[in-house]
This record gives sequence, C-alpha cells and structure tokens, in this order.
Amino acid sequence: MVQHSSENYQSSWEQAFQHPGTGFHLDTPTQWKVLGKRNSVTVSGRLIGGCLETLASLAGTPYAPVHSFAEKFADEGILWYLESAESSAGEIYRALWTLRENGWFRYTQGVLFGRPGGYRETKDFDRVDALHTAFGPLHVPVIYDVDIGHVPPQLTLVNGSFANNPLYRSTGSTPLAEKLWTGNLHGTRGIPLNGPYSGF
Repeated sequence: MVQHSSENYQSSWEQAFQHPGTGFHLDTPTQWKVLGKRNSVTVSGRLIGGCLETLASLAGTPYAPVHSFAEKFADEGILWYLESAESSAGEIYRALWTLRENGWFRYTQGVLFGRPGGYRETKDFDRVDALHTAFGPLHVPVIYDVDIGHVPPQLTLVNGSFANNPLYRSTGSTPLAEKLWTGNLHGTRGIPLNGPYSGF
C-alpha cells in the first residue's frame, strides 16, 4: 500500500462544529518537516505508536509489552509514530522523556510525529525544542507535522507492519520537505490486530 501526505490539513474544528456533516475543512497547506539540518531522510522499520499522553501513562506497566515487541523486530528496527493532544511543549517533552527512560526507543530507526491537537507552547520552549531534547541523544531521524493524530486528515498506520518513508528536501529557497509517504505494509509475522500490540 502506498500513502501520500495530504495537500492541506484542517487547522481548526470550528467550521466543522458550526456546519455539522460537511466533512473536513482542509484550509492549511501540509508541510512535513525534518528535525535538524538533514537534506534527505529515509526511514524504515516496524511501526508502533499512538497517542503520546496515553502511551506515557502505560510506561512501566504490564499493559505495554514494548520491550518484547522491539526485541522481536530488532533486526528490522522500530519506526515510531507519535502524536499529542491538549499538551504543552513541556508536557510533550516529559512524556517523551518517560518513554525514553523506560527503554522504549531501543532499536528505533526513526520517528514520525504528528501535528499536535490543542497544542500550546511553554514560554520560550516549543515542540521543536521538545523533540530535539528528547530525541537528540538517539541520533535518529525525526519527521514532524506528519498526517497522524488529532488534526485531520490522517494516514492509516498499522502497528506491527513494516513501513518505508523516504522524505526529501525541496530544492531552491524552500527549506521544507517534499511530501511523500510510501508505506509498504506487509508481513506482520502473526501479530493479530486485536492482540497485545493493538492497544498502542
């Protein structure tokens, strides 16, 4: 299966609430961004992820067997997809720190981070700072403002599937990335969608 990024995303739910049943109001150009100064990024691995606030509350409990999942697919690597809802930059960082310190990012090959819903900055600390601070020590590519999470439209990602995601910088003066997602979803190696990894 091949999925591409959207051309536009919905910046607010206001119009949808004012005009119920009219669908999404995609009013803002989509631009996936690469953290740091990389010219191009290609990441691949077994997908796992979900809502950051929910995942952080599961860290260290028996309800999130992330370590066994990572060990099972260590040879292919892990491609995390994460998104946040109603969190500040500081709260996003604390949640990522919790996951990192619990060893969840072992074997990570890259991170896809969605557009945040209900986001607010923490004084002079923004979400890009949060991502730099959390993932910098891992030295893995991070792509953010991806079409996942609480801000429509969203890609369909299947936990346990294998995905490739090449993303290339545009030429010329535009520093933002050309939008391309090629998710080759195949071979979940017997992980049932209603099994222990489906709750992430």
